[in-house]
Amino acid sequence: MPHTMGSRPTARDEGPSSRACTQSGAFALLLSAVALFLIPYWIERPREISTGRYIAYRLTLSSEMDALDADPVWQKYRLSNPSSDLISIAELLNLSVPMSSGPMVPTATAATLPPPKKLPGPPGPSFPSPPSAPTNLTVTISAGIDEAPIIADLLRKLNDPILLTNTMREANYFAFSIEKWGNKRNQLLYRGVVSNSCHVQRLEVPTLPPGAAKPDFFAPLLENDAVLKCLSISDVRELADLELPTFGNPLVSEPRIQRQVDLKPGSLSGDLLTSSVVLQMILFFVISYFGAFAQEAVSSDRFPGAGTLFAAFTRSRWTLATMFLAVWTPALASLAMSVVSRKWLVMLCSIPVISATAWVQHVLGQKSYFVSVQPRALFASRRFRAHKS
Repeated sequence: MPHTMGSRPTARDEGPSSRACTQSGAFALLLSAVALFLIPYWIERPREISTGRYIAYRLTLSSEMDALDADPVWQKYRLSNPSSDLISIAELLNLSVPMSSGPMVPTATAATLPPPKKLPGPPGPSFPSPPSAPTNLTVTISAGIDEAPIIADLLRKLNDPILLTNTMREANYFAFSIEKWGNKRNQLLYRGVVSNSCHVQRLEVPTLPPGAAKPDFFAPLLENDAVLKCLSISDVRELADLELPTFGNPLVSEPRIQRQVDLKPGSLSGDLLTSSVVLQMILFFVISYFGAFAQEAVSSDRFPGAGTLFAAFTRSRWTLATMFLAVWTPALASLAMSVVSRKWLVMLCSIPVISATAWVQHVLGQKSYFVSVQPRALFASRRFRAHKS
């Protein structure tokens, strides 16, 4: 029965408030469980990002090698250099191919212009005539290879051990593929060193402490200069098509290189970031809903009234501690998910959730609801029992 403004709720009013608190509190705990459920997705997200980048780099490298073969500048260079496929990527970067040449047509100069007409008058000072224009000059137009910087950049990016190891952890398919591709790359590099086609101080940069065992997923870090100097065009062409990721893999066939979040099988799925933000927004409103009814319950002189949610959890210190944990579980779950995600938007959305939880704690603290489970009270209780014994 509704009561007038300023009147205290009666015993008959506590039933609906208690049910509302119970329902909203249970729903908040359910949402907290979903937030904790999203944490493994966020933990695996860096591996999914690395997988997507690895696939993009490999496909782009293959595409750029095809574009190099179709480049007219490169085609002209190959016609005059039969061993062009044996030059290194470093040489390709500095390559300048003459495309056209011809005689330079000189512009009109003072020597080629007709002499000016002399006007009557006293003779002026005489000056030496300007030199005649140079002849037999030629102009040569040269062009570089547009694909060379892109190919070199992709080889540097595919030399990132973090990118490769994260992708290897994503699936056995990528672990075997990258291991085979990396072994072939190293073999081609060492072949270039043995054949004296490149001269470098070292090929591999140590990334493990001396004597440390190699982990299950390991990719060596190579010197970028060595990669560019010791890999020839034919080597990179061979690597570009070796173990090329195919879209027959189930992970790659998704709309994005990431798993869609399935909060409830067959009913709700979506992007991980969007799901996390929407979840925290709903969690904030549910906690605020719970806090509103908790504030209504606290306004009663009989708080906690018999038969209510708050009275049921005051039967023992353990049940009250459970209630305290239940109140702060949404904030802890939201904070844990935000920290693991490392996304500023998710972290920003956790602030209202934590603030709403602190407000509920303040509301219940007005009646000293959790005073017996606070650290100071527990310490004082232990001292009292020790003194009594």
